[in-house]
Amino acid sequence: MSVRAITIGLLLGLGISAAAYFNDFVIGQLPLVTHLLPATVVGFLLALVLVVNPLARWLGVVRPLSTAEVAVMAALGLSACSFPDTGFFRGALTNTAMPAYLHPGKARWQSQEVLSYVPGGSSRMGEGHVQDWPGLARGLATAGAEAPQSVLGRLWAELSAQQRHTLEELAAEGRADAGVRQSLVRALNQLLEQESLHTAEDAGELDLPPPARALLERRRGGESLNGRVRLALNRRLLVASLPGVVLPPPTGEGVLLMGGYRDPVVVESLMYGSDSREAMGLTGLPWAAWWPVLRLWGGLALLLGAATFCLALIVHPQWSRSELLPYPIARLINDLCQRELDRLLPTVMRSRTFWWGFGLLFAFHLLNGLAVWFPDHPLPTIPRQLNFAAMGELFPTASRLIEAQGYLTPTLIFSIIAFAFFIPAKVSFSVGIAPLLFIGVAVMWLKSGMPVDNHPFGAGRGNMLRVGAYLGMALIIAYTGRQYYARVAAGVVGLTRPAATGGALPRSTVWAGRVLVLCIGGATALLATGGLHWTFAILCVLMLLLIYLVIARITAETGMFVVQPFWVPVAVFLALMGFEAIGPTTFIVLGLASTLFISDTRSLLAGFLVNAFQIVDRAKVQPARVAPWVALMIVSGFVVAGAASLYVAYHFDAFSQMDPWTRQGVPAIALDRLGWYLAETGAGSEVAQMTARGPWQQWAAMQPDWTLIGWTGLGLALLVGCAGARLHLPWWPVHPVLFLVWGTFPTIVFAVSFLLGWAIKVSVTATTGAAGYRTLMPLMWGVIAGEVAISCLWLGVGAIYYFHTGMTPPAYAVFR
Repeated sequence: MSVRAITIGLLLGLGISAAAYFNDFVIGQLPLVTHLLPATVVGFLLALVLVVNPLARWLGVVRPLSTAEVAVMAALGLSACSFPDTGFFRGALTNTAMPAYLHPGKARWQSQEVLSYVPGGSSRMGEGHVQDWPGLARGLATAGAEAPQSVLGRLWAELSAQQRHTLEELAAEGRADAGVRQSLVRALNQLLEQESLHTAEDAGELDLPPPARALLERRRGGESLNGRVRLALNRRLLVASLPGVVLPPPTGEGVLLMGGYRDPVVVESLMYGSDSREAMGLTGLPWAAWWPVLRLWGGLALLLGAATFCLALIVHPQWSRSELLPYPIARLINDLCQRELDRLLPTVMRSRTFWWGFGLLFAFHLLNGLAVWFPDHPLPTIPRQLNFAAMGELFPTASRLIEAQGYLTPTLIFSIIAFAFFIPAKVSFSVGIAPLLFIGVAVMWLKSGMPVDNHPFGAGRGNMLRVGAYLGMALIIAYTGRQYYARVAAGVVGLTRPAATGGALPRSTVWAGRVLVLCIGGATALLATGGLHWTFAILCVLMLLLIYLVIARITAETGMFVVQPFWVPVAVFLALMGFEAIGPTTFIVLGLASTLFISDTRSLLAGFLVNAFQIVDRAKVQPARVAPWVALMIVSGFVVAGAASLYVAYHFDAFSQMDPWTRQGVPAIALDRLGWYLAETGAGSEVAQMTARGPWQQWAAMQPDWTLIGWTGLGLALLVGCAGARLHLPWWPVHPVLFLVWGTFPTIVFAVSFLLGWAIKVSVTATTGAAGYRTLMPLMWGVIAGEVAISCLWLGVGAIYYFHTGMTPPAYAVFR
């Protein structure tokens, strides 16, 4: 490990962090990272070993880079790839800013006042915030008659005659139907926006919090308040005037940008551009408005990243040296960079079969890419999508499922075929048949009259099957390394346990365990500042880390560079407790946390880190020596990615150029669900009751869905049973990874490619044995290297085209 390796690696990571958002949403090219096999990092390494090292040796000016140095650069580059992509900033800006823009077009959001349940959100009242409708009516009517100069009296005076009559009837009868409640909430919210409802003298009459008193003092000085602040003050005055009748807004901040307020400078300029953005430098960005969001969600991302970093350090010795997981992505990078000291090129590149694989795939994607760039010219193309759609007529029920399309119209992904050649045959076979088995289960549901409820954000049978499988995988991980993890746990608390095998416990794992505990505590406390009680916060954090750990395990065992769990923490809470027990505010915070951190895990930090530590370990560099620099790369990359993303968003109208799913689909998921649940809850008393519940009352009111919990248990039993059969039955054909990935979109896309890789490996080993397998290995590495190299070529060509013409270049997809 040298200074130049660390310097170049840090510069590589910072370059990716700075350029990713601009490339993805301004140039409009394929994402710079996009998955756990980033072409930018692997392509950079290829340039080093194919161009820089030979030139350095030929010129004799500098010493060629060693295998260890290239490995360190790869580790640092991979460590920076998560946050600028789907790891955080790709979705964080839109998910927190777009709800304010989408709100005017969402009728259900408006009718249910969903933003009023968001901590730090709108100060308008939702129906659930009124705890006593007859009390509200009596309070207004009495004040109108006896205290017309009070807040309630002024509010009564502003109501129409029809509205006052409705309130008088409500006070007399003691109940109101849903239409009346919604009409009154709408009318009161309109009046709460008026400046005439409050005077400076109101401060002396009511029990107000200090911020509200400060606002009234500003009014005493003649200052006019803007609409958002005026609404917040009037809401506080109403709550203070009718304590226990009207609830205050939920506490917390930073959940949405400006609480979902559509500020013309901060929010609308993201979508439509700002006239002043040319003069707005990096320091001129609205950091004050973004700070609560960055403090809450950005701080949580960093703490989860630090926890992931610690988990990767802890599991690495067990997975790499005791369980001997294959780490296909790490193996690819190591083999591409491994060279003998007296040789010009890496060992694998001295094989002619490597260059056959490299050249064929490079030429394949070059030809097809040219056809995309020049559609008006009759250039030949080689299709890689097969079409067996006619076979769907033989299976009419199954063909209706999206999982069937992976087999009926598959797209060949050659890097997956090559990866499948290097992993155990049972793993590739299991991933290949996973959608087929899920089709069988889904057809059973359809035949029984049950829908295929496999929405990743909901609590359905398909989701809960995978929840159980993830829990089962965590148990298998813990059981397999129980002696090692027990030693780590003992070291964390200052105890020692004798080592049965494996020698002394690395000190880095002990300190990683201690920092992990601190990160979990810090993440819990931070979520609590966003309006989530610590009991929900800690469970949410642990579920997020569970997902990260299992996805890291999947990529270490299979080489899948796109893994998605298709379940989220909020869905587990819904199955365990029910929406009525959770309540709208807890639901929306859990929902937004799920959306921000789980909705897309293609570039999950955990997957990058386990591969990074394996790369340096295989290059004879201790992971503990690289770990401080990896930590520095994670933090500095986060800062650079955040600044670059905000700068690009405000200066280049990036939001308007995004695809509809990123811009409007994902940001609306949690709020859409909240609006639906509120509309379906029923009577107003139920909405009010669940809104007012404290955290311990929420747990006491839990109503588990035992059917869904049963499906969770089935998923756990399937995975644990499969793992046990694999350990005790040598002939057992299926790997437990099947139950982790079935029913997920990446597996649908990759299934046929995994099956082809499995078939090639089985055929080669059955006919030619180990010798034939070793002969074909360079060809497979060449296939992957060729796809990576051509991806970098098209990224470079697209960037040159954009900067030369100012127009969005065509985008050619190599890995899909």
